[in-house]
Amino acid sequence: MRRTLGPLLLLPLLLAGCGEEGTGSATDDATSTPSASSAPTTPAPTDGGADDGTDDGATVLGLVHETNAGGTVSDTLTPIDGDGLLDFLTQLDSSSLSEQVMTIAEDNPPADGHRLMAAVVALGCDVPPGVTVTGAPDDSGTWTVTPDKVTAPLQECLAPVTTIAVVDVPSQG
Repeated sequence: MRRTLGPLLLLPLLLAGCGEEGTGSATDDATSTPSASSAPTTPAPTDGGADDGTDDGATVLGLVHETNAGGTVSDTLTPIDGDGLLDFLTQLDSSSLSEQVMTIAEDNPPADGHRLMAAVVALGCDVPPGVTVTGAPDDSGTWTVTPDKVTAPLQECLAPVTTIAVVDVPSQG
């Protein structure tokens, strides 16, 4: 009886896991695509309305995530055009997550009068279902990004998940 009780108590912990299917890991294939819970990697037209998570013509190009990838959460988007992309990626501990961000940037060149920006929007057990992007009313060029609330947060996890939003925004100023 004692020999079977220990493994039976551990079984629910092993089955619970830390993230959703497709959260990625350092051993995932570097050419993997974002999971079904990620935003599309091709731009979806938006009208800047409140129901699409963007304001002032911003388009969320991708919401990618990976377990144990590092990074620093920010509510301000960082330009990732030119050398900005490499500077942004230096904070990550994962080459496969870096490659996913680079792929989104390469596959979605900004239109005239737009630029690409990104931010680590979450670092924890849960992957936000989306983000809300807002431009500064003073034309400073500052864009903020807020992760949407997770409706069913995980009770525990074994490793944090890094979530990055890549956004196409109109140039200001």
